[in-house]
Amino acid sequence: MDRPATLAASSVLFSSKSKQLATANGIMRAIAHPLRIKILGIIDEQGSACVFEIFQKLNLEQSIVSQQLRILRNAGLVNTKRDGKFINYSIDYTKVESTVAAVKHCNEQAPEEVKTRQRIVKRPYATANNITASASVNPAGMAASGR
Repeated sequence: MDRPATLAASSVLFSSKSKQLATANGIMRAIAHPLRIKILGIIDEQGSACVFEIFQKLNLEQSIVSQQLRILRNAGLVNTKRDGKFINYSIDYTKVESTVAAVKHCNEQAPEEVKTRQRIVKRPYATANNITASASVNPAGMAASGR
C-alpha cells in the first residue's frame, strides 16, 4: 500500500535537518510562555540582566524568575556570566538566528497543503442543522442527555 503524497513529503521534511529542527523545537517551547517572553524582553532591552533586576521589574518572586531562567538556559537561549555573587543573563542571538533559519527551511520544504493551511484530512463537523436533526427527544419533550 502506497503512502499518501503528503505523508511522503512530510517524512522527507522531518528527516532533513532533523537535529536543527529538534533544537528549534526546544527553543520554541522555551519561548512559548508569556513570562519567559517578558524576561527575554527585559534582557534584550538591557543587553544583560541579573535575576534581581528581572524580578524587580516584573514584581515577582525570585524563585519564579530563577525557574523560568533555568528553562531558557537549558534551551540555550541565554548565556550566563558570573559577576561576583550575581549571574548576568544575556540572549544568545546566534541560537535565535539558527532557530529562525530552521523554521524558514521547514516552511520552504513543507507541502503546499501545510503552507496554505488546507485540511489534509476532511472531517465532518457538527452544524446547527445536523445537531438538531440528530438530537433525540424523549416523550416528555426534553432532549436526551445521554446519561
